[in-house]
Amino acid sequence: MLNKIILSIFVLLGIGNAQEIEGRWHLVGFEDAIMYQFVDTEPFADAGLRYSIYVDENGEFDDLDGDNIGGTPHPYSVVGDIITIDTHFGNILSYQMNFRCDGQVVEFIDIDYDAIHSILFRENYNYIGSDCYQVQNCCEAEEEAMNNCEGLGCYIPQCNDDCNWEPMQCWSSTGYCWCVDEDGLEIPDTSTPSWQGLPDCEENMDECFDFSDISFGMCDMYLGVGIINDECSYISGCSYEVDGMDYSNMFFDSIGECQENCNSNECEDGFIEMHNLCFHEGDIGVIQLMIDNSYESNIDLDCNDSLFCGSPNPYMDSPENWGWISYDGIGYEMPGNDNGIVEPLELGIQEWENGRLTSFMCGAYIYCQLSGTIPNEIIELTEIETLRLELNYFSGLIPDAVCELDINHSDYLSFDLTGNSLCPPYPECIDDSEESYWYQDTSLCNVLGDINGDSILNITDIVQIVQLILNLEYDFYADLNSDGLINVVDVVQLVNLILN
Repeated sequence: MLNKIILSIFVLLGIGNAQEIEGRWHLVGFEDAIMYQFVDTEPFADAGLRYSIYVDENGEFDDLDGDNIGGTPHPYSVVGDIITIDTHFGNILSYQMNFRCDGQVVEFIDIDYDAIHSILFRENYNYIGSDCYQVQNCCEAEEEAMNNCEGLGCYIPQCNDDCNWEPMQCWSSTGYCWCVDEDGLEIPDTSTPSWQGLPDCEENMDECFDFSDISFGMCDMYLGVGIINDECSYISGCSYEVDGMDYSNMFFDSIGECQENCNSNECEDGFIEMHNLCFHEGDIGVIQLMIDNSYESNIDLDCNDSLFCGSPNPYMDSPENWGWISYDGIGYEMPGNDNGIVEPLELGIQEWENGRLTSFMCGAYIYCQLSGTIPNEIIELTEIETLRLELNYFSGLIPDAVCELDINHSDYLSFDLTGNSLCPPYPECIDDSEESYWYQDTSLCNVLGDINGDSILNITDIVQIVQLILNLEYDFYADLNSDGLINVVDVVQLVNLILN
């Protein structure tokens, strides 16, 4: 009898109601990658924690005690049909919840936009294959929005001629733009206020709007930068609206931003196109090798899971990355794309002229945290004038090729390799006599005989020294008797070192 009374109370209070957010949910569009689990931690208070759960290497989702729980859980609360989620650092998100299909599906509706932000469906529910699965094309959504709009300032979906959703949606009344997927659902973390520029929605930026046939009036009010007759130009006028159409979201903030996104370049042989600009393959290749060597070094920097610690510095891949490049005198911000890999144009501060790298600064105060060896291919930087790689974690020998670079090697503002773990002997163009300036941590430098630099003398080193002899090549660490020759005498000495 008591159990029946308790159950009745729970039903009256809505506990166990199908239209509750508690439980495990798949995120539509990312259903094979991420789940959310809402856990009620305050019974009768409609409040709890939202956990992010990511798929493991077997394609499965863990429980809350598994290894794939993402970060600190987000507190949430529910009042009526409004859920509020605290994503930390002052970011508070509120959505209206619209439950469908007997509570198996819930739409999170952005209160500000009055548009669907995301759709969730319960674990083990076959949403995609059910009658509940609904996809509204853009024209249908546009017509519905216009019919329901009772005045100015409504959000009206932007569609292309095929009734597909434009990758970037904007609401002029709020000044915000955001990216959507093919179903018109907002892509998380893309909503951007106009005063911070436009979100990079990829497909949208492939085609830039041509203002050649649009007249904004004879006023001198600066509107922004846009395409006129295939050229990036400053545009003035009286208003962003012409014939009832708001063009405010179609302008760029600068000539450089417009050129980066809209200029179509056909690069010459030996050059590759990146961000609609042409870069010398060899120069990009050298930067890529520095990145690859850093990853392959597996250096332990005792990071303690810091977002800023690793080699190369993982912060370079962050959207908040401070990096920038100058290309033919025009500055371009190069924030990371947050794909988990540091890419060449995300690294340090770079200057390019006619597609050639003229300045590469990855030294003090920039914190690239590069490691491994400096690649011999550095000889490819034939136009380099400034090379700053001080205070990194480079190890091994400095390639003699650095002396062939057209740089003032005695000017530390133009050339600097100090504060690494680079080993002697140093190339002739480097003056290491000034110890207070030329500091290197040589504690981990190879001993004679350790040809492969693994800090172990073994058969591998013997094989390598034999190869050097056969190929008539010289290596400082293979010349055990320091007679300037690599021969059988050095092999015998190495064998004795290994045996002893």
